[in-house]
Order: sequence, then C-alpha cells, then structure tokens
Amino acid sequence: MPPQLALMESLASDMRDAGPIKSESLVELSKALASQGYWDQAEEAAQSIPNYRSAMAKLCSVEARIEKGEFQLAAEQLLSMPNLPTDGIAQQTWEIISKQLSLAEAVEVFPEMMAAYEKAKVSIPPLFKVADAITVPDPAGRNVTKSQPLGSHVPTIDPPKKSLPPDHKKSVGDQAKVSGGQPKDYEASEGGEKLMTRMKAKMGIKALMVRAKGLLALQKMDEAKQLMMTILTVDNPNPFPNLLIQTEYYGLAWQAGLEDQVRPFFLPTLESLKSFPVLHSDLGAYLAAGIVLACLDGKQDMAKELLAYGKEGLRQHSEFSRNEGYAKLGEGCWQAGLEKEARDCWERSLQGASVIPNPQSRAVGAFQVLLAQIHSHAPTLPNEEKQIRAILEKLPEAYSAIGQ
Repeated sequence: MPPQLALMESLASDMRDAGPIKSESLVELSKALASQGYWDQAEEAAQSIPNYRSAMAKLCSVEARIEKGEFQLAAEQLLSMPNLPTDGIAQQTWEIISKQLSLAEAVEVFPEMMAAYEKAKVSIPPLFKVADAITVPDPAGRNVTKSQPLGSHVPTIDPPKKSLPPDHKKSVGDQAKVSGGQPKDYEASEGGEKLMTRMKAKMGIKALMVRAKGLLALQKMDEAKQLMMTILTVDNPNPFPNLLIQTEYYGLAWQAGLEDQVRPFFLPTLESLKSFPVLHSDLGAYLAAGIVLACLDGKQDMAKELLAYGKEGLRQHSEFSRNEGYAKLGEGCWQAGLEKEARDCWERSLQGASVIPNPQSRAVGAFQVLLAQIHSHAPTLPNEEKQIRAILEKLPEAYSAIGQ
C-alpha cells in the first residue's frame, strides 16, 4: 500500500472520538482506497463505521468503480445492496437513497434499483421516484430521449454557512442522538419535502458527471462529450443546484472536448466565486474548483486572485475549518498546475494542524492534506511526511492530556 494511504489509515484509526468527524474521515478513506484499487481494504474501512455513513462509504466505493469505467461491476454491486437505506433514519435515509439512485442512474440501472427496493420492501419517498424526460441530439443528428437531470429546474443557491467547530459538524440524525430526540420520518427540521428536493436536485447532474468521468477513463471521448452536452441543451438558464457543481461541471465538460461550448460561461462563474461568502464552510472546495477552471482557460491571474481571496477568507474560520480549507485550496492549485502555491497551502494546513489544541482536529488536519494529495495525484514530500508522522506520534500524549 502506498505510504499516503497507510498514513491516512493510521490517522483515521487514531481518531478516538467515534462521532461524525471520525466516520466522515473513514468514508473518505474508503473512497481513497477504492480509487487506488484496494477494494478489500475499502470494504473493511466501510464496515468499521458504526453508523449510517457505513452505507455512504460502500456507495463511495461504487462511485470509484464508475469513475474507473467499471460500469457493469458497479451496477451489480449497487443492485446487491437494496437494504442500504435502512442503515439510516430520516435525513440519513434520504442521503443514502439519493446517492444510491444517482449512481444507479449513472450506470443506467435506475428502474432495476427501484425494483430491488420494492422487492426488499424498502420504502422510498415518492419524490425520489419521479423522473422526467428531455430530448437531446446525438452525434448522428437523431433525437434521443434520456432521463432529465433531476436538478435541471433548481436555481443555484449557496446560502452562507458559518464556520463551525468540529463537534457541530453533525447530521440531523447525529444531533438527535445527542439531544435524546429523533426526527420524525419525512419531517426533518429543515422541512422534509424541501430537503428531499434539494437532495434530488443533485442526483441527475451528479449521475451525469460520474458517468462522464468513467467514459473519459475508458477514452470514449465522443460518448463523454455527448453526455456532457445534455445539460447545455436543457432549456433552462440555470440548471445547476449550486455553484460548486456548476464550476466542476464546466471543468469536466472542457476535458470532454466542449471548450467552445462552455468557455462563455467561465468568466461569469469565476466572477461569482470572487464574491463567494467567506464564511461558507466549504469555501476552500468552491474556490479550488474555480482555480482549476480559471487555469484551464489560461486565466492564471484570476486563479491567483481566487487563491488570495480564499486565504483571506479562511482567516475568519475556526482553526479546524481553516486547516481543511487550506488543504482543499492546495488540491485545486496542484490540479491547475500551480505547484508552488499548492505546497504553500499544504504547509499552512500542516502547521495549523500541528498546533491546534484538540488532538482529533490535529489528526483530521493531517488527514485532509494527504486526501488532497491523493485527489490531485501529488506526491507527499519528505518534509510533509515528517510533519505528519510527528503529529501522529504525539496523538496518544495529546489524548491523555484531555482524558481520552
């Protein structure tokens, strides 16, 4: 196993709080292992999660197969797990369903997945069962009816999110366990139908993008290009559920050979990111996607503007959120070819992680840097590995100091 993955495994296992932060890290670890072909280890990581995120980790492994172009294996794996939604409650269940159905759509087994749910007597909210159809041209000039991206009617809305300390990053189900209560089925605090609509909005377009990545991995450029054209032919001026998906979509469409079709949308998208709410908890991820998009079109100056905006914005975040944000900014910089800037971001993240008082947050900070480097196919430098190992070695003492 590569040293990066081995270090991630060690950091995750040394996270002693069994709450959402550790389980979210194990989900990321499972997907990272799967993306590198370590399927058995990915399954072990997923099985070690004691809550509904175990189901999400298993679905992340399926997603990794699709992105590799292993459509048939992914379809078989999905259809063998119709009971996954029962691992969660309320919003957790909807999260599992929306992810599983999105992946089913990506490998073209949506009807079969619905039939598998019915056979297993798994109740699916009616909103998730609805799918419209659109007509898009294929390369031969014929009209082909395909499933409409389920988010095509939803406007781009990214409400500002305040940067919260780690113990606040909980799902509604986690919060219910802490408070002793439990959300009523289909009646979560945000409003059941409203929340399900937002989840559903991402399903179709995420399915399209995951399948396109698989087609690109198989070097089926024409199919990927035609698939990515689907959104551009929808008669809707704003078919994206949020600005992050919009930015990532344009970048992926560029890779699929649609440079001329998406270039006119680059500047408005990048301008929106330059004024993105700085307190949003995923500021780093949004701006990282923008940095990649800017550099695809040779706009390195704008990429560096976004980077500077992100660094300044992260100063207003909690230490935990700041370190995670720097790691993601570094990921975007490396993917954009800004290697010096990427290393600077990762150095900031590791320095912050090494001094943060909470040992769990130290482990997560180092973990996030390794995850970003795996995502961007960047090597971990010897000095970075030394810093990460120093954090890892001091964790037992740090936990003892706080009675854990």
